[in-house]
Amino acid sequence: MSREAMGSGNKRGGSGATWAKVKYDRQIVAIAKVNGATTIYSDDGDIATLGKRAKINVIGLAELPLPPQKAQLDLLEHAADITRAAGDKKDQNQEPPEQE
Repeated sequence: MSREAMGSGNKRGGSGATWAKVKYDRQIVAIAKVNGATTIYSDDGDIATLGKRAKINVIGLAELPLPPQKAQLDLLEHAADITRAAGDKKDQNQEPPEQE
């Protein structure tokens, strides 16, 4: 990636980002490619450009499908279940009142 950019006379490869960001973006894409990644999930336009050049699919987070609603945990309902279960356990541990 860097060699191609330097060959074109612009070490940033046409990116308007800082040199440090360009280097980090190239590292991200290079590491993904070396490790055999086929997809990178990123909303960064520079990563998308570099990924396409490296033949790696780049998917933005907004493009991801939402998980099914059923798979989402309702925290308030879950907390109520825990409280209810703790109360039931407390009731089980109490000794019955003495009879006279």
